[in-house]
Amino acid sequence: MERLYWSNGSDVKLVKRFFYKYVTAWNPRDIHRHNIMVPQSLNDDPCLLNIGQIFSYNPHNDYEELLNHVQRHTKCNVDSCLCKNDTILICQYNAPWDLCDELRLFIDDEGRKKYEPKRNDDKLNVHNIDLLTM
Repeated sequence: MERLYWSNGSDVKLVKRFFYKYVTAWNPRDIHRHNIMVPQSLNDDPCLLNIGQIFSYNPHNDYEELLNHVQRHTKCNVDSCLCKNDTILICQYNAPWDLCDELRLFIDDEGRKKYEPKRNDDKLNVHNIDLLTM
């Protein structure tokens, strides 16, 4: 994004299209912003399936299961993401994130170029569907 001419509307539109296609934080299971159910037992863990079972019968369902099991930032703790900021602990990833109906491409207050995807799940990590389902 360093070479992007922010004043050129067609360049910005092209970059937005690229990000929209490849980078997402949209949860297909939560299209109406209802509570998202995730596997509660090891029997329901999609990561423990035999490799032949993954993405063979119902790829969309398998993607949803995997997404909601491994790509949701549901717990913060000191061993993973909590950092001390003065006297309080905060998530270094700034989770949970704001919900957003439109993707945003912008320059923040510190001059950093940023992309924020459409988001319907405040705990879902940004991910690439193709990479997650390979």
